[in-house]
Amino acid sequence: MKWIKKILITLLILVLLLFALATWYKNTFSMDPVTGYTVKSDEMPKSMLIATQGSMFKDAITKGIIDEYANDSIHVNVIDVLKIGKENTSNYDVMVLIHTWENWKAPKEVEDFVLALSEVDKTKTVVLTTSGKGDSKMDNLDAITGESDLENSQEFLEEIISKIEAVLNAPQ
Repeated sequence: MKWIKKILITLLILVLLLFALATWYKNTFSMDPVTGYTVKSDEMPKSMLIATQGSMFKDAITKGIIDEYANDSIHVNVIDVLKIGKENTSNYDVMVLIHTWENWKAPKEVEDFVLALSEVDKTKTVVLTTSGKGDSKMDNLDAITGESDLENSQEFLEEIISKIEAVLNAPQ
């Protein structure tokens, strides 16, 4: 009977340790929610959606995009990436998705949104996927990939701006 008690106590301790580890991991590596906001009137001739997650790196990228277009006639709508499914893609000339690869996959909301995109919508979508190794991305979608290293944010920003410009200047 003593050995059964020892096994049960050992199992209970292991379960508690796993739970503590999972809680620590989620609190340390999960993304902050983003409070949505808009820049300029939605009556501007062009419109951009930025769906992102909260982190210093992603916030720097989002701010850089907004700063780049501050003097242009473009309406920018910034939302949390988890709310992307509620957006009407026809309302935007360009859509920027910035998300982290979590648990070896994109967030379910991002996957569902991307799978529902038409081929036309895919051509006006710019994606930045960050992950631990910096090489993970969804299949069948052109995406910029990398690690969330704040020191490299300017390089990513320039690549994103280049892709946004290509979409905005493409023949309609």
